[in-house]
Amino acid sequence: MVEAGERNWVIDKIGDEPPKLKDSIYMWAEMQELYCKYNAVSLGWGSPDFKLPDFLKDALAESMEIQANNQYGRSNGHPLLVKAIADVYGPMIDRKLDPMTEVLVSQGANGCLNTCMQTFVNKGDEVVVFTPCFPIYNQ
Repeated sequence: MVEAGERNWVIDKIGDEPPKLKDSIYMWAEMQELYCKYNAVSLGWGSPDFKLPDFLKDALAESMEIQANNQYGRSNGHPLLVKAIADVYGPMIDRKLDPMTEVLVSQGANGCLNTCMQTFVNKGDEVVVFTPCFPIYNQ
């Protein structure tokens, strides 16, 4: 992590990289410095600033001992999870949701955005991406 006022080593290494990449690296380096300076929480990065509690580490280790837990899960979300989500959100929109066909649990924002783009955007369609944004969204 870069301390406030300290120069990020990545900026020194980018040299003649393409402008888009250079701008993106500069922007994220500047944001990292601001996070440190103001002790802010980044909602754009999956990098918590706290130690994982021991009970979670123990539960993870224990679950890895069960052979059935060492397989790929259902790509749209575990059946118990999507059912629980449908049970909570169905009444909010005043209709019954089919958890197996109308609820999607994604592996994060990138996966969800990719799924949406592949589902709804056709060849020749225009997509507007507001910046600054996470670097992969411009690709």
